[in-house]
This record gives sequence, structure tokens and C-alpha cells, in this order.
Amino acid sequence: MDVYEEWELIESPLTEFYLYELNDGFDGLKIVLRELGSSNKKLEIFYPNFLGYRLTDESGRLKTLYENDTLGPFNKTNSSEFINWFIEESRGVSGDQSLTHYNILSSNKILDVISDQLPVVKWL
Repeated sequence: MDVYEEWELIESPLTEFYLYELNDGFDGLKIVLRELGSSNKKLEIFYPNFLGYRLTDESGRLKTLYENDTLGPFNKTNSSEFINWFIEESRGVSGDQSLTHYNILSSNKILDVISDQLPVVKWL
């Protein structure tokens, strides 16, 4: 079982939000989250250098959700099954890097990102 810690990415983060946009482009991975309700508050999380990501509907991650009852909306870990899988699949090429697995729980999707750098986070 993966053990996550809370990821404090920005002051006053969104509390209830959904995945509004996901763009895997040449410059990196851009994630835009939008607050639920009448607010138009949007938060952008940009990974200029990401190594992998996965996106699933929350119903496809029930095991993770039930086994990790302390998960908040933003989580991270340096030791996870996803990181282990990535290192194994790359035949250890990324094994000597300091990898972080970022986990974002929105109301409609669960997003996991592996990166060796901090993302750039800003309000839109």
C-alpha cells in the first residue's frame, strides 16, 4: 500500500474542484482545476518535466481510496507502486533520480504524476 503525505502546493487551495483541462504538450503537462459551484476560480499545475502520468475515473481507484482513508485532495510520496513500476519499466534508467509521485483527487478524476522536479502552480 502506498503511503502519501499531504502536498501543500499553494496557500488557500481549492477544496472542492474538478479536472477542467489536461494538456500533455511539447512544453510539459498542464493541469487546470476548477472550483465547483458558481465560482470561476481555476488553479493551474504545470510540470515542465514529467516522466509519466495516469488519469482514471475515481470508480477505477476504489482500492486506493478505501485503503488510504487519510488522502486529501493533494498528496505526494517518494515511494509508491507507480514509481516502482516506472523504474522497472525504464530498466532502472530513472532509478537514481529523486522521483516524486503527485496524486490529485478531484470530484471527477484521479490524476497521478511522476516527476523529478516541482511543478509550477498558479491561479488563473
